[in-house]
Amino acid sequence: MANWFIAFEVLRRADEELPVEDRDPELITYHEKTSHSTDAKDSLEWRHDFLLRKFLEAYPDIELKDDQRLFTHDQRMAIYRRDKGMCQLNIKCDGAKCDWDNWEADHIKPWAKGGRTTVINGQVACLACNPSKGDTHVVI
Repeated sequence: MANWFIAFEVLRRADEELPVEDRDPELITYHEKTSHSTDAKDSLEWRHDFLLRKFLEAYPDIELKDDQRLFTHDQRMAIYRRDKGMCQLNIKCDGAKCDWDNWEADHIKPWAKGGRTTVINGQVACLACNPSKGDTHVVI
């Protein structure tokens, strides 16, 4: 992925050497956004969106992280019922029964590592076990 940015920079620098009428208008805007008001919110957002779009054009098959981090109420209910309210981690407990107000919906494959926020990737975790898991322990 670092090679993509290096290639982008090579392209951007080559574009700057062209006559103005032959330059890529987006690269001209990119130059302006990186040269003036660089910390302005709109400048940062534009650059982020531009670079993300260019990156995704270069890597169209890349799997994006699920933008939903937290389980919905309905997902939590389905997970709790499926797991019968029992902690699935068993790190600090022996599969303790959790009261409805005293458990966390945990990602089996951690969200930080590309795990989706879906019922199939969720599990009941007691309040003692879940913080002990971190993003390395995967129970299947």
